[in-house]
Amino acid sequence: MSAFKGQIKPLQSHRLLDERERILALSQMPLKWNRRKKLKKKNEKTKTNNDGNNNKNNHNSEEEEEGDEIELEKADEMHRKMVLTIYAKLTGDYREEEIDAVGKHWETIGFQGEDPSTDVRACGALAVANMVSFVLFNAAPAIPAAASAASGNANNGVTLGRNAVAVHRLSRCPGQQFPMCALGVTFTSWSIRVLENGFLNEHINDRNSKFNSVWDCLDSYYVGVWNIFYKTWKRGKYSLKDASAVLKHLEKHLACRTGVSKAIRASERVLDM
Repeated sequence: MSAFKGQIKPLQSHRLLDERERILALSQMPLKWNRRKKLKKKNEKTKTNNDGNNNKNNHNSEEEEEGDEIELEKADEMHRKMVLTIYAKLTGDYREEEIDAVGKHWETIGFQGEDPSTDVRACGALAVANMVSFVLFNAAPAIPAAASAASGNANNGVTLGRNAVAVHRLSRCPGQQFPMCALGVTFTSWSIRVLENGFLNEHINDRNSKFNSVWDCLDSYYVGVWNIFYKTWKRGKYSLKDASAVLKHLEKHLACRTGVSKAIRASERVLDM
């Protein structure tokens, strides 16, 4: 009986299985922001080299390149908005003018280099999607409509992203600083592991669960990992020299079947600032 209880049950619908595969595919997709410009330069160079040549395939080649460029443009815009959402939420910088894709400013939110695409390479665009979920996550319980109306205060998302802001402040605290977005890639790797191993399945399959999708459950796990890390790091007054030991300890207790439940429960906490 105990062995049966320990079995991992598969996701119970094709919709959920397809969603799971799309998420895992996203972890293999490189961050495409700025790749369109690189492709355009490459195409212009190729076109210049082909000038004067009577190649019957030139027309078809140009059509293929144009199609590739359109697809990259769509991905470019989506990834650009994702990264800028993270930047705006953590820094409060909501300026409308375009922020450079490469530069020192990315280090202020915890990328270790000047190009975010380099830092997230290990987990692809999923690492960025996870961070977006964190900066937009609202851990505070929703205010009932009647109570909101009576008090005159609508549930306008004031606490939206509060936990991510608290983590970002700690990441820049002298003596306790750490590279937040780079660390987020590590937590995404844990998310991929629990997803691949089926450790989220019981929470998604449960009809009484609050999760309606694989994404919802994965986001909750990821946010919970951040919340537990924050409490651990702040209370322990750890610094970068302790990072390896702290992460090893957390990985052992969170990137496993029982750790999923702990992280999901922790996702509902509102962190102190």
